Amino acid sequence: MVTSETEFTNYQNIYFWHAVQLPDADKRPQVAELNKRKALEAYDVLEKELEGKTYLVNDTFSAADIALVYGVAIFKFVQFDDPDRYPNVRAYYDRLAERPGWKDTFQPGST
Repeated sequence: MVTSETEFTNYQNIYFWHAVQLPDADKRPQVAELNKRKALEAYDVLEKELEGKTYLVNDTFSAADIALVYGVAIFKFVQFDDPDRYPNVRAYYDRLAERPGWKDTFQPGST
């Protein structure tokens, strides 16, 4: 069970490094798989939490959304097995990506 946004982000980062980024000699497939499984569990929770919602708390953009921004930003880069598995997370990502703060942070030069 994921207990914080930091864990959520760490699982994705460790997976990405061991599955993609590191030189082959340094990759640890078992580490990648463990962290992939943990990240998917976190996405499962987020997917359910976002059901029927625009944002996490009272459908209003809040500190809860800000806490998850980096983890959700990684979502498109990590791209796990099934891109259709998380429609609520994907829609949430798209909503966040339209916010001016997101554009200033993740798309330099777009504003």
